Amino acid sequence: MKASFVIRNNSTADVKDVVVTCKHSGNSGTYIDSNTHIIYEVVPHSSYHAVIDLNMGFIHSAATQSACTVQGYSST
Repeated sequence: MKASFVIRNNSTADVKDVVVTCKHSGNSGTYIDSNTHIIYEVVPHSSYHAVIDLNMGFIHSAATQSACTVQGYSST
């Protein structure tokens, strides 16, 4: 699975090592699997970082939909 997204940092502090998790579900909406990746970049305060075609790894063959969210980050 390849994912493209923008990480926005609306806070007053820089952040780094953003943890992104994509959860996958089937046609019924049942959760099947997830993939997690850490973006090893610094995102300055009041800024953003674009991620293009990030390889999130393989997904379950029964997955029909995915949703990605930020699960955490570190302060600089």
